[in-house]
This record gives sequence, C-alpha cells and structure tokens, in this order.
Amino acid sequence: MLVCWSNCAIAQYVDKFDFDSLVIQFENESSEVVPTYFPLIYRLADSLNQNPALHVLVRGHVCCVNRNRLAKARAKTVQRYLIQYGVDPKRISIKGMRNKIPAVNPPKDWADELLSMRVDFVFTTK
Repeated sequence: MLVCWSNCAIAQYVDKFDFDSLVIQFENESSEVVPTYFPLIYRLADSLNQNPALHVLVRGHVCCVNRNRLAKARAKTVQRYLIQYGVDPKRISIKGMRNKIPAVNPPKDWADELLSMRVDFVFTTK
C-alpha cells in the first residue's frame, strides 16, 4: 500500500487510524466488497469525516491485463460506500490501476495473484 503524506496535518492524524490495514481484497472477477471489509470502510469514512482536510485516491487493482474496467469498478464500489457513509464526493478520487502495481512481483502462484485483487488508498491534503 502506498500512502502519500502531504503535510503535518495528516501525520498528526495517523495515530488514530491504522493505515497499514487499508487494503480491501476482492474475489476473482468481482467488484463487490466482501462483507468483512464493511467495518474497515466505515472506519475510514469516519476518519475522513473527522478530518475534512484529508482527500483520498481510491485505486482499484486486478491481477491480469485487460481488466481495467474491473479495476475501476472496484474503486468505484468503495467510493460509493464512502459517500454513503457521509464523505463528501469532492474529497474522493478513483483510478483503475490495471495490473500496474502487483502485490507480489513477479507473482509465483494463484495466491500471489489473489493478493493483487484489491483496492488501496493514497491520502493527500489539497
């Protein structure tokens, strides 16, 4: 996971949220959030709502080439939940990353491929 620190305001907020756990895994060929990740998304939304200077880029990833629509659909799904939990849509951007940043490079087996089926986050202040 990549986290961008733009200034001290974000750094001061880090102790209230575990940024290392901010990866949401998806099942193969799915853009639906696995229900076990709902508390994590809610917690992220709550953290964003408590810090209005924080903006987030939601990046969708896939394991295979030619699946950018799926990558973007994953990011869009998480974006919809954040908005549903009260985050201002102007503070959320999405991007489909295709398989540009695999979780394991090079992947050795299917378990490595599964790790790439995810959404991660980049935080900034604008």
